[in-house]
Amino acid sequence: MILVHALRSWKKKSKRWRYEHLQKKTRIVFLPRHTINNYINLENMENERTINTFQADWEREIENKSFEELAKVIANKDVYSPPFVEMVKQKIKTLAEYDEERLNEIIEEENIERQRKEELANQRMSLWLKFFLVVLALGGARCLYNAISALSPEKYGYNLPLMGYDIAVSIGIVILAGYTFYSLYTRKKNAIYLVRSYIAINLLLYGALFLSHAISEVRILAGVISAIVWLCYFAYSERVEELYPEEERVFFKHDKYILGSIILIPIILFVWALNYTPSVPPTTIAETIDISEIDQSSYIIDEDKLEPDEITDGYIIIKLPKGVDYKLIEREDGEKCFDLSNNKNDPDYVVRVIGQGNVEASDVAFSYLWEQFQDSAMMGLPHEIVKNEMIDIKSSKCYRTIMKYKLNVDFIWDFTLLYNPNMKKLCLLNSYYNDDTKVPVDQIIDGIRFKQE
Repeated sequence: MILVHALRSWKKKSKRWRYEHLQKKTRIVFLPRHTINNYINLENMENERTINTFQADWEREIENKSFEELAKVIANKDVYSPPFVEMVKQKIKTLAEYDEERLNEIIEEENIERQRKEELANQRMSLWLKFFLVVLALGGARCLYNAISALSPEKYGYNLPLMGYDIAVSIGIVILAGYTFYSLYTRKKNAIYLVRSYIAINLLLYGALFLSHAISEVRILAGVISAIVWLCYFAYSERVEELYPEEERVFFKHDKYILGSIILIPIILFVWALNYTPSVPPTTIAETIDISEIDQSSYIIDEDKLEPDEITDGYIIIKLPKGVDYKLIEREDGEKCFDLSNNKNDPDYVVRVIGQGNVEASDVAFSYLWEQFQDSAMMGLPHEIVKNEMIDIKSSKCYRTIMKYKLNVDFIWDFTLLYNPNMKKLCLLNSYYNDDTKVPVDQIIDGIRFKQE
């Protein structure tokens, strides 16, 4: 009996231990029924309070909506909260024009439209649209390269607004190309308007390039034809209409600001550049130096000792080639220079020769002077470099650049700097002439001396 009683007692203790262990492991909490009911009631009250908070806003929102607008809310009930949809259902039944049949028609139309949009989202772009995206990417990359290349004040004769104009145009095209690419790829509602704006701005640029002769007419014509083809494609393509329906296209307010900035900023910079006086860093100027150690008897030129075919401006002596005439020009700074030509009255060419003394010249000075003498109308014109060299001529350094500009009639720009480091004198030769005109620039250079024998 004692053994049986012990076994029963052990069994009860074991069962109670297992129950307590399981209760601790699962962390079961026993609450009174009234406490649970109070908690549920509090949660329901909180939900009702939240709904009541928005109810006034909802009522104001649907107060002036038409029957069709309320019907569309019911048709798209999945995107609205259930209490709001219920309120709309109650509101629509109070309208005088309430029609159950018309309501079902609107719901059916909305379902069809939603299904169409889902199918449209799964459609792929045509090869032509993909090709246009490639064109946008390449155009943006080219303009970005142009913007980086324009970061050189020397190229613009230190006319910073003019440099800013080129950079602003390039950066503007980069921004517009990137924005258009994104809108087309993600099928935004403003995509087609951005495409038209991009093409229109490119046409304006082609017009500006044509007026300035910056690129060949063949390239301009090709660009204009390409722009017209793309405009027609986006206007009449059925695939474009499917992907970007006409009734859904919009032009956002911020798009107008972006396009206005892209057009207005370059115009402001260009007008500023026309009235800007460049400031040149002192390190690029041929600076005045001390010539006290130079033999003044050889530095000064005596006009009485010149030959009949020789002329001088006080710094250099020019031996005129046969058939070359000259005209003495008084410069604004009081110095003299010569215009050499084959005929004073009706010349086929003009070579301007400028002498200067008491200077220190270098490669930097030549680059600066070359930029200063370049005609601003020639910047960006299609050209090729015929000669670009630095050679020694009679104890003098000769820097020479010859550029051929390819337009309707090819013409040459010949710019030369002669520098004598011993005499500290330089001579500039600057000339423009048609490619088929024979100009004796080489003979003129050979006939220039810095020292009187």
